[in-house]
Amino acid sequence: MPAPTGESAGGSPPPDWHALSAAEVQRELDADPSGLSTGDAEERLQRYGPNVLREEERESRLQVFLRQFKSVLIVILIIAAAVSFFVGEAWTPPQSSSSSS
Repeated sequence: MPAPTGESAGGSPPPDWHALSAAEVQRELDADPSGLSTGDAEERLQRYGPNVLREEERESRLQVFLRQFKSVLIVILIIAAAVSFFVGEAWTPPQSSSSSS
């Protein structure tokens, strides 16, 4: 049985499966419309391993929060907001005098 085109050891990039017709996919995977026989399924299981997604390490909430501050622009905006807050508390605009005639 030939290896599917998308096999990583083959060196060629996997096909765009979503763009292929069902017949083309069956031909690429050397499959039958009625499915794989038990022997074919066991052979592919041995060759390619179980059809399970690898679970990647997830970032903690703290890591996600701290990652937000990697951008210099974000740090500048935080400093500008802090300066604006403290200056705004200490400085009040002069009262405008309105004279009625």
